[in-house]
Amino acid sequence: MGERIVRIGEAIFKWPYFVVFILVAVLFFSLNIYLNQSYEIILNLLGFENWFATGFIFFSILVSFLVALNINLAIIRIISFRNFGVKAGGVGLVGMFGGILGGSCPVCFAG
Repeated sequence: MGERIVRIGEAIFKWPYFVVFILVAVLFFSLNIYLNQSYEIILNLLGFENWFATGFIFFSILVSFLVALNINLAIIRIISFRNFGVKAGGVGLVGMFGGILGGSCPVCFAG
């Protein structure tokens, strides 16, 4: 359990991964708002109770951070697969692709 926490901290706060984390989080959040036209939804939500709009924005930011963390952990895992054979690396890459797909687009993954 302690090794996982260390790896997550490394994926967020270590120098090259920190830049990737911030860029992916901002890019995902921006694309999410633009492609889903969330800017119109947020304007409509502001007419309701304040906690409802705050929760919508909070979870949008949370999902973008989790997707960025998932991509950083995938990068770390790909770098660590250089030490393994081709067969183990291929199976791991398929699993990582499924994890990124499930994290960034749950509807695509389930459908």
